[in-house]
Amino acid sequence: MVLALGTALASAACRGGKPVCGGATAVDRALPAVAGPDVVDGHDRRVETGKTTVINVWGSWCGPCRIEQPILNRARERHPEIGFLGLDVQDNDAAARAFRKEFGVDYPSISDPSREVASRLGARSTPATFVVSAGGRVKAHVQGTLGADMLECMIGLGTKSA
Repeated sequence: MVLALGTALASAACRGGKPVCGGATAVDRALPAVAGPDVVDGHDRRVETGKTTVINVWGSWCGPCRIEQPILNRARERHPEIGFLGLDVQDNDAAARAFRKEFGVDYPSISDPSREVASRLGARSTPATFVVSAGGRVKAHVQGTLGADMLECMIGLGTKSA
């Protein structure tokens, strides 16, 4: 039963794309509307056009998100040319601000308490990470915890194509 469920989940995760980067899925689809108020200052945030962007779906309550946040921070330091945007789901802004402070997150995060934006993006789990090309195309995603090598590979897929 567990094997069948795992196979079904893996198959669903790869639908519409091909497995790459040790667990991520390569895709090529238009980016849906990803915008909303920032968890820190309430200003409207969205994916920056004209540059590759990593979008990470997270929550302060999410254990795996705590594991991968240092990976995202290191990638942000290594790739100043890449945009990073968080999508904080099913959370409250006070908890989100505490998480950001605890982990030293210096990029913006959209507040998405109802998961509406995350659902539009295609996030079926928390965490989930998406790489968007400078041309506004989702090029790769992973549903679940991210590894450092996986993120580097996904960034490479996003920067190679518009």
